[in-house]
Amino acid sequence: MNIPFWSNEKRSGTTANLAAVSVMCTLKSTYRVTLLENHYSEKNLGKMLLPFPKAHLVKEEVIYYLGHGISDCLVPKVIKSDCIRAGGPFLEILEERLYYMLQMQAAGNLFELEFANLILPMLRKKEQTAQLWMIDTECNQNVSSKILLNEAELIVVTLRRELQSIVNFIKNFSEIKEKSIFLITDFKHYKQDSELDSLFKEEFKKEQLIFVPDCPEFKEALNQGRCVEFISSHIGCTSEESCYIWIRTIESAADLILMKCRKKVGDSNGEEME
Repeated sequence: MNIPFWSNEKRSGTTANLAAVSVMCTLKSTYRVTLLENHYSEKNLGKMLLPFPKAHLVKEEVIYYLGHGISDCLVPKVIKSDCIRAGGPFLEILEERLYYMLQMQAAGNLFELEFANLILPMLRKKEQTAQLWMIDTECNQNVSSKILLNEAELIVVTLRRELQSIVNFIKNFSEIKEKSIFLITDFKHYKQDSELDSLFKEEFKKEQLIFVPDCPEFKEALNQGRCVEFISSHIGCTSEESCYIWIRTIESAADLILMKCRKKVGDSNGEEME
């Protein structure tokens, strides 16, 4: 199943939310999760998931891409094999569970073009498998972003808890509202906004909304490439710990995604582990 993670605005926290939720999904199910981006970024998922010195692997263009782009190395390996192996176009983050598809180092427009022409057809072929492909999807509505949002049966949307941001989404992207889960990045949780609260009640179903509080400890872990370590070590934290509400929120988001995936895939591989 293909799940785009997307926002209507830049710097809303989409990539950080994807990193956290994807790790939580692997810890709470036996789904195999593969992460990828449809745009080139220096501050990519690999930097958040891989601690130094492993993070340097995402830069080894000559080894993985031979300097010519996706089509000479990445796509043939992905399409021909249903088995993901470490050392190929993917890096194994959690053994046989969580993988990251390496980015090629190229101009943004070239990356976007080859993603649309080569990676998207591969994703369509794998759509019905009991495997989750979570895609960090560019907000600027490039060609593949539009296709991913249009074809997806489930979208995880990150929204700022700001009136202008919510109104912008409702005005311009209402067509994806019914098939989306919303992670509300609560940058201004200390402020009460009755107008905004009323808008949430009028425009969204309660079960679609998950309010994500700020978590400075997690942000620091991301900067150090310790996302997996942070989630796995705090998943059982107690209410006395500072990140308790945040970790429970990420767990709720993962539970909601997994529930929807089981309905879609209908595969026993998605059963929660004891």
